Amino acid sequence: MMNKLKAKRMVMGGILLTGLLLSSNTEAAETFMDVRTDYWAESAIEWGSQEELITGYDDHTFRPSENLTEAQFAKVILAYYGADLGSADEASGGHWADGIYETLENYAVPLQGYENNTVRNEPATRGTIAQVIAYLNGDSPKEDAAIDYLFEEGLTTGKVEGATKQEQYAPELGLSRAEAVTFLHRVDKQGRNYVDVDGLRYEEAYNEMQRLNDNLTVDDKPWKNEMDHTGEADAIGSSKDNKAEEQTNEQLSSKEAELARLINDYRTSSGLDPMPVSKSLTKVARTHVEDSNQYVPEDGTDDRGMECNLHSWSDNGSWSPVCYTGDHKYSERMWEKPKELTEYTGNGFEISYMNTLGPKPAQTLEAWKNSPGHNTVIIGEDSWSDLKVMGVGIKGNYAHVWFGKKEDPAGYYMEP
Repeated sequence: MMNKLKAKRMVMGGILLTGLLLSSNTEAAETFMDVRTDYWAESAIEWGSQEELITGYDDHTFRPSENLTEAQFAKVILAYYGADLGSADEASGGHWADGIYETLENYAVPLQGYENNTVRNEPATRGTIAQVIAYLNGDSPKEDAAIDYLFEEGLTTGKVEGATKQEQYAPELGLSRAEAVTFLHRVDKQGRNYVDVDGLRYEEAYNEMQRLNDNLTVDDKPWKNEMDHTGEADAIGSSKDNKAEEQTNEQLSSKEAELARLINDYRTSSGLDPMPVSKSLTKVARTHVEDSNQYVPEDGTDDRGMECNLHSWSDNGSWSPVCYTGDHKYSERMWEKPKELTEYTGNGFEISYMNTLGPKPAQTLEAWKNSPGHNTVIIGEDSWSDLKVMGVGIKGNYAHVWFGKKEDPAGYYMEP
């Protein structure tokens, strides 16, 4: 469950910036001739158009009551969650949505058209979007459980009269264009617009996909391997699970790798050397991200009543807690975190970003570039000119990047 919505804050050692940092598309949404201002889904349609999740037709209509095919729905889902699930290669022959399905199959997203083009061209159902939304938010992909999830989270109030929630929801009915964008708009307003890939229920999804796709084989499917890594496919605690856990700790997540690459590309464009991604500092960054997501230590105050900021650490771990304040009274407690958590012998310096809609790598870097204090650290100006290595953590609501002036004896995930 995500933390409650609040003002977004960016914090850097030495600088605190407070303000709204909502991600938005500044381009005006298209106006559709068949969507009145008092239409029940007008605001969702405007949002979906502005975010380029779904477009209208050449005659300037949206056709809100027209059903989406499953392939069209898959395209909308990938457009919304693409920062976490990846992009699709353009199809060269075959069905136009081949690349979209290949990408979604990597994560066992419960659709029916993986091996059946006829199904791809048939209307998606309300049951389909319930399963997909519930699954990508870490819940069960089974239809009944997914419908319960939508009701519990306030994402639906039902469509028809019925004795049960399943009857009220009417999962068998086709999914209209207006309904699809409305569901995602509600998801977005609740700040659920990211996918915790490690938290997906791959085993349940695997079984559901087998049920939905009778002819789908699982040999060499990327999501089959990912399912094994979750520890759900085999007995928890087995040597296979432990080995899988060790393997996942030996690489960066896709979002971590992307953020590190973007930072180094920016440094290179500024005439600077790229930085290797330190294993030790990445451990510190990841630990801080987990602590921030779970305990939100910046919500507290110190003994003087001064507010903590994003450099703060809770008292729920194997480190010394710190309420980092704007006057930097406790700065050394933050700088020493690499020594507390790893064998790294130098101090660490952190830049941080929080967005309750889920920070995306490109968005995070742009926010830092537009903040003089953060930008100075990234490009090594003034007293930051001797920074040599970095560590990256980005997950949930937070991104923390740590920098150090010493080489890392533990080695690196990425080297220039």
